Amino acid sequence: MVKEKTPTSSVEAPAKPRKAPPQAAKTKPSIQHAANPSKSWGDLQADIAAGISDEEKRKAQQSAEAAGKLLTDYLHSALTTPNLVVLAGSGASLGKAGGPSMSDLWEQAKGHKDFAAVCSIVKHPDTDRWIENLLSRCRMAGQFLDQQNATKVAAFLADAEQTIWKACSDFLKSANLESHQTFLRRMARRRLRAPRLKLFTTNYDICFETAAGNLGITVIDGFSYSQPRRFDPRYFNYDLVRRAKDSDEAHDFVEGVIQILKLHGSVNWDQTDVGIVQAAKPSKPCLIYPTSTKYEQSYSEPHLELMAQFQAVLREPNTCLVTIGFGFNDNHLSAPILAAVKSNPSFKLLVVDRSAKDKAQQSGVFQTLSERIASGETDVALLNAEFEQFADLIPQLRALSPAEQLERAVTQIARKT
Repeated sequence: MVKEKTPTSSVEAPAKPRKAPPQAAKTKPSIQHAANPSKSWGDLQADIAAGISDEEKRKAQQSAEAAGKLLTDYLHSALTTPNLVVLAGSGASLGKAGGPSMSDLWEQAKGHKDFAAVCSIVKHPDTDRWIENLLSRCRMAGQFLDQQNATKVAAFLADAEQTIWKACSDFLKSANLESHQTFLRRMARRRLRAPRLKLFTTNYDICFETAAGNLGITVIDGFSYSQPRRFDPRYFNYDLVRRAKDSDEAHDFVEGVIQILKLHGSVNWDQTDVGIVQAAKPSKPCLIYPTSTKYEQSYSEPHLELMAQFQAVLREPNTCLVTIGFGFNDNHLSAPILAAVKSNPSFKLLVVDRSAKDKAQQSGVFQTLSERIASGETDVALLNAEFEQFADLIPQLRALSPAEQLERAVTQIARKT
């Protein structure tokens, strides 16, 4: 049985094009977090250096345990917020899953026979090894080149886009989705009467959908329940309920249901004459490829509806947004998030990134958020961790007993004094 809910929509002003972020290191980061009332980074691993005394070891261990307890309490409070929203970026598909990084896509694009010639035609700098910048130059330069060079650039661009689609599809054949399953399994234990988890992602791959299928979790993704599965945003306003056997009125919400909204499209989306449908091998993939025109493309259907839903949910009261592996380089997404931080009084933001601490010491959004934490605000927290590390840290999202609620309240008051 399905139950329709009231839709909402909204649109924001444009933002600046994306800049290429530095490549992340391959080693696992130390799990650290910054949030009030600590205001500083707490390390969950005790730094036991050689030659230190037993007393120093004990203090280091106690400090790590206190940081761990603080993080667990914060995560339970944040992840049980009535309106829980997740924005998963490319970092959620790296690591164990084995998804391609931007540097991987660059190396694959270099294999094209006209790569050097195209770089020369569009005057792409040799020092810039960021695939998004190269494709942006190709897309814009094609409007001003002579026919011969324009044809060569267009052919390279088409092949590069096909390479991206293939790279984001093929790795799933051997992907390790253990962390995705852990994440979904723990998130699915939220209180049934709370709104469903809304999982937005900029990734093209179907890691979350596959992991949900492995767990028997139902995904509401905006596609019809008939074949062919056709995109229609009204399906986001539906939910699954279980009818009681002895009554036509009584019903319960079905466990294990989440919403997945793919802001930049998906490898199994096909543009057809009858609309966007799901297909294993789409003839015309519906993706927003990595170029500087992503903002303009995001305001065309079906992406416009998904962007509108993302912006609308950030304005809802009692909302917590968790960003995972999102570098805040897509300005059309960063702008509404920062607007929500400033204007929504009940909005919480948890940023999970493997380089959060380093980025907080540089200019940009991470530094802005770090300064907000240092100033005493409690609506923002940063967690220096990979997606798989974060998945393992998610606590049991059950309701606290009255005694546990009292204990937590007293503990929070003590920390503030």
